[in-house]
Amino acid sequence: MHLLPATHHGRDLLAAHNAGDAWKAIGASAAVFLLAMPTPWLMKLVRRTLNRWHAVGLAATLLAIAHVVPAADHLPKLLASPSWADAWRGIGASLAVAWFASPRALQLRLVRAWFRPLRATRAVPPLAGEAR
Repeated sequence: MHLLPATHHGRDLLAAHNAGDAWKAIGASAAVFLLAMPTPWLMKLVRRTLNRWHAVGLAATLLAIAHVVPAADHLPKLLASPSWADAWRGIGASLAVAWFASPRALQLRLVRAWFRPLRATRAVPPLAGEAR
């Protein structure tokens, strides 16, 4: 999901330097980097971060704000002239804002419920503070 905006805004940034495309290209590239990490590394990072609630709150706030930008850009375009591209970007960014703005306890419950079938096989390590 983030590879498309990373390449699109990266190309636009190289063609004409501007802060808007720099912000979008760097943010999307950072998301690609995090999401492409090997799962054990990502799980270790998540466990360490979950033990620092102030860092989680700050990161979630910044991520919610960062996703307001594409939501505010694409939702009006979607309403004015419906298209799959604006629907995907606008609704996806809105869901990201809702996710990052939701309470951490709700996020953890949803993640646990989502991965419950995998936990039976121990494919997913326990979250920080969770009994083995």
